[in-house]
Amino acid sequence: MINVNLLASGQSEILRILNHSFQTGKEKTLISMPPGTGKTLIVTAFLENIARNLEKRDLILVIATNRAIKEQMIQVFSEHIPLPILDLTNKRESELPAIMVLTEKELEDLQGALDFIRRPKFCLLLVEKINPKVSEQLFKALTRFKDLPQIAFTNDNVPSDYFGHPSFIYSYAEAIKDGRLAPMQIQNISLGLNEMQLSVRKLLNGTTDDESEIFEIKDNVALEAYINTVCKDLLERITSGKTLIVSPGIVHAEAVSRALNEISGSLVSAVIHSRVPKEEVKAILDDFNSEQNSINILVIIRMNFAIATNKIQNVALLRRYINPSSLKTILALAQRTYPQKNSVRILDYADNSKVFKQVFMDSGIETSIEPVQVPRTHLSESEIRFRDKKNIDPVLAADEIAKELSQIIEIIPGEQGSMIGIFGPWGRGKTFLMDLIWKELVKTDKFIKVDFHAWKYQDTPATWAYLYEKLVERYFDDETDKSLIKKSIKSLWRRLRLNWKRHKVGPILKLLGVTFVGIVASLIIDSFLPTGLKSKNSYYDILKFPAATTVIIFAIIKSLKKDYSSKANEIFNKYTTKHSFSDQLGLQAEIQKETSQLLKCWIPEKLTAHKKIVLFIDDIDRCSETKVIQIIDALRVLLEDIQIAERIVIVAAVDERILKLAIKNKYNSLLSIEEKDEKEHRKRLNKITEEYMDKLFISGIKLGVLSMEERDDFILSLTKADRDETASLKSLEKIIEKEWKNEESRMSDNLRQALIDHEIEVHQETQYNEQLEMEQYLEEDYHSKYIDSSKPLEPSNAQINKGRLAPEEVDILRYATSLYTDATPRQIRIFYYRYLIAKNLLEKRYRSLKRTNIWIEIENSMIVTKLIIKYTLTTEDQSLETHLATILKAKNTVSEIALLADTKVDTVDYRELLKVLNLVIAY
Repeated sequence: MINVNLLASGQSEILRILNHSFQTGKEKTLISMPPGTGKTLIVTAFLENIARNLEKRDLILVIATNRAIKEQMIQVFSEHIPLPILDLTNKRESELPAIMVLTEKELEDLQGALDFIRRPKFCLLLVEKINPKVSEQLFKALTRFKDLPQIAFTNDNVPSDYFGHPSFIYSYAEAIKDGRLAPMQIQNISLGLNEMQLSVRKLLNGTTDDESEIFEIKDNVALEAYINTVCKDLLERITSGKTLIVSPGIVHAEAVSRALNEISGSLVSAVIHSRVPKEEVKAILDDFNSEQNSINILVIIRMNFAIATNKIQNVALLRRYINPSSLKTILALAQRTYPQKNSVRILDYADNSKVFKQVFMDSGIETSIEPVQVPRTHLSESEIRFRDKKNIDPVLAADEIAKELSQIIEIIPGEQGSMIGIFGPWGRGKTFLMDLIWKELVKTDKFIKVDFHAWKYQDTPATWAYLYEKLVERYFDDETDKSLIKKSIKSLWRRLRLNWKRHKVGPILKLLGVTFVGIVASLIIDSFLPTGLKSKNSYYDILKFPAATTVIIFAIIKSLKKDYSSKANEIFNKYTTKHSFSDQLGLQAEIQKETSQLLKCWIPEKLTAHKKIVLFIDDIDRCSETKVIQIIDALRVLLEDIQIAERIVIVAAVDERILKLAIKNKYNSLLSIEEKDEKEHRKRLNKITEEYMDKLFISGIKLGVLSMEERDDFILSLTKADRDETASLKSLEKIIEKEWKNEESRMSDNLRQALIDHEIEVHQETQYNEQLEMEQYLEEDYHSKYIDSSKPLEPSNAQINKGRLAPEEVDILRYATSLYTDATPRQIRIFYYRYLIAKNLLEKRYRSLKRTNIWIEIENSMIVTKLIIKYTLTTEDQSLETHLATILKAKNTVSEIALLADTKVDTVDYRELLKVLNLVIAY
């Protein structure tokens, strides 16, 4: 007999409502209560109560959701209710009142079951669980007995299309407060998966609770790799109690159970599904429900089985749900309480956050979902995508600098002899900044861009011919016209216009004269020829005009080509054959004159306030020192022409160290004659150099050494296309702090005290060479670190796996870049590509050796990045070639990694690493 005094307040209220509905004959009563909150207990107490007042042949029809629930209810009813319990397998005549329990599917055979009962008189219809939309079979049964009191239970708080709104709602929050359900601790676990495993997870998450149990994945190797990763993480998290795992399909479920047993080394898991024989299912459930047996993990697909234990403390969701009701059923089983159970932990590996939120909203539960990010342990090969500066997002405040300089260019007056300078070492981003400046200037439609690479003709006087050539080519080639015909017509018109300004009317008169002479010559020849040659049978009439026309056209072309050419090489040839222009000065003077004519034709006087040419000069510092100062001086002289200065702005990108050195070399000899004191000589030379720079540049900006934060910004921009942008990024401070703690854990007590005594702060903020010296000085104070050696590769793990950069890998690159002091953006790009190539080559090499690659493990990848940077910067006595030669001769099985503090590794693995590094670090 059920002791109703033990019922919670909410349960007692439900029991009262049921009794009242039956006594008053209320037709429809709907009760909403979460699964696992004592529904069977309340129904049993209710039926036990009304059984005393039933008459002969009274029949109560109970409809269960499935066979497992039906069997559970029959067992409980039989223990507590003194009435016959009938079903399709137990149909007998009876004068006594009885309870018939059927599933929804068995309702089709209801009439056959009733034929065995003498004149049954239904008095109550009770539905164990109803969905908001009633099934067709259940609807037929309900309408058949519509005059009876009908009681139904639902897990949802929404109205039913048949019963309407619930008469009473027993919420999750009330059930937890009453102690009928254990509170949940939900963790949304995001595993560090490679691309192959992510594809499997995505495929698995595509299945829903409405699909078939049978779920196949063709790539068994990929499935096994994903399942092993999940199972290893799962076994680390479950420490006590029973664990229920919900799988998306049979193949997956069996693979999960098998992996759990293999990893744990014992039989800890079993799986049940529709293909498992009933006898075996019963044995498995008995083992799982018992506390004495070893099976503590049960893998299921659906809640089609009666799981009696309340000892479940962990639920692992490996399938994606779309129906909150299905998820509630799983949660209810796990939330069953016992005295020592304080909570149940839900490990969500399939990202059911949206469905959980729906469950919380329906149930009034205030439970947060804790996101858990599991770092990757191994990296994968990467697709190497070399990208130029145009495909890298601007960082280091480059956008702001470009906007500022573009504004200066817009307002700068046509001052003679002054340029705008962009200074910085090679690879610092001067060219990139000039491109950004142009992106800003092109918005105004006021400027015309011309690029000039000074180093291309640095050893010949034709450098200035090349400069003029770039200007005139840009003049003829209007980039705004996309149509080839329009572009050709405009180019011809500009050519004629330019040459008209250069030569005025003279060439036209010459052209007319040549044409006139040709016509007159043709007439004279015609008058002097014998009449016989001009007869009708002669070819004369046919050929005389084409011949004369050909002569005239040839003369015109030769005249135009001679007089209307604007090619700078003809200027060069013309003046190099004359004694007065045999040197560079004369050539430059002529080019300056031609440039002035070109610019005046290009931008007339009335347009100088609205149109300007921006001449971007790059790579001056790639020329020899002598050539650098010659080019700079010539540019300055070019701008001395007011006609040129009004129409052109020169933006020069140069390494100021090389330019200053060129200036000093120019005046060094002159000042050394006047000043004998070395110190005073250097002082005056420096002063003249600064004054000279001021004379050259009206404005400028220097791109200095990158700070640690700026290097971090650049590596993030560089790797943006190669990583998952949805992954959250740590702050650089946290990354450095983590690595520092790793280093600190290896320090001896003496070293820790020494660091405290000397107030040595974080190593990453020191200069690289200082840090290297510190590491060598303190090396003996580090505890030795041993790296596990590679092992034979299992065939299942021999697949090629390529993917994006893992978040942990990005952290490694960021930390390594923080160590790369004084690095320019170009050097960071070189480092990054060296790392990618080295990683891919190591993976291919170890795959050919059929051994596991230890260098793609997260911790060991840090070693690879550090060595790439250190070997890039170290001196010859610590060169990579020296260490490789040493290790190739080594006989010992374990070797110490050079340049790192007391880190030891298997000699074979170290040898393979150095061989690959020697390939990728070419200089």
